[in-house]
Amino acid sequence: MKFSKCISVAAVILTFSLATVSAQDDCVPICPGTVGKIKVADPYNCKNYYFCRNSQPDPLPVYCGDGKQFNSTKGECVTETLASCEPRCYVGGGTGICHLTCEAINDFVSDPFDCSTYYECAPGGKIPHKCPLSKPYFSITGCSTDDSLCCVPGCTPVCNVNEVIIADPTNCSNYYECQAPGIPSNISKRSCPVGTYFDIVIGRCSSMAECLILCPDSPTVIPTNDTTVDSQTPAQTTFLPTQTDSVETTTMDCVETFSCPGPGYYPKCHTCQPEYYKCESKGEEGSLGRCVGELVFNTHPDLPYCVLPGDCPLYP
Repeated sequence: MKFSKCISVAAVILTFSLATVSAQDDCVPICPGTVGKIKVADPYNCKNYYFCRNSQPDPLPVYCGDGKQFNSTKGECVTETLASCEPRCYVGGGTGICHLTCEAINDFVSDPFDCSTYYECAPGGKIPHKCPLSKPYFSITGCSTDDSLCCVPGCTPVCNVNEVIIADPTNCSNYYECQAPGIPSNISKRSCPVGTYFDIVIGRCSSMAECLILCPDSPTVIPTNDTTVDSQTPAQTTFLPTQTDSVETTTMDCVETFSCPGPGYYPKCHTCQPEYYKCESKGEEGSLGRCVGELVFNTHPDLPYCVLPGDCPLYP
């Protein structure tokens, strides 16, 4: 009889544990079975919360506001404390947080295939960097000695807060347009034009991009891009810049030696040309860069990006 009771108790504990793990693995807002409206944590972002109405979460999360994060115990937004900001689920489904696509200039993103490499988001693109041997692993907060923080992409597409476009982890010719944080629907899936692949870092299709599949166990066959598909190109019009030592200019209105007025990116020419200067500090000589492909560097100082020739000059 005593042995039977032990088995029953163990079964209850195991059932509870499995139910808890299953609920957490779902990575969806967990609404308690209560009547009325309450707030619960966003599983992907500790600065958001969801309203639960009669045990069902609203479709979209609510942002706590600058300098605040959601406290699950209190059920409300409180003053931000990064040490306690730990989302239940991580974007990309890996062991570390995967931030893979540039969202702004001077943003930093992970290389999903090499944890020691990361990219600086420059005007229209990326500049690769390597972590030092003393701190060989990159995470969203910088280089570290902790390899558990490395981005390990999952096989389920997940839109993070503020993300507009994300890669299809199973097909390098597809991408998703994000309408809200969470798992995007198939309706938002798009295909790249023939002859191009989705560039994960810059967040758009490119003829110069490699076919990189984030999900290693994907049954999807690598596309050959030899068939016509109904495709749309993301609205973003920036591309990767490349560094160069010498550039042949086609106009006479270009500056051959540039003294930096301050940190930033500056056009080499007064007309729309591919070349630009990158400056780290005031007074130094700018390093020369060039927009890739057919793109040109915008001449308006408030929008220092690589753009399509037809969009240049681009004004705010």
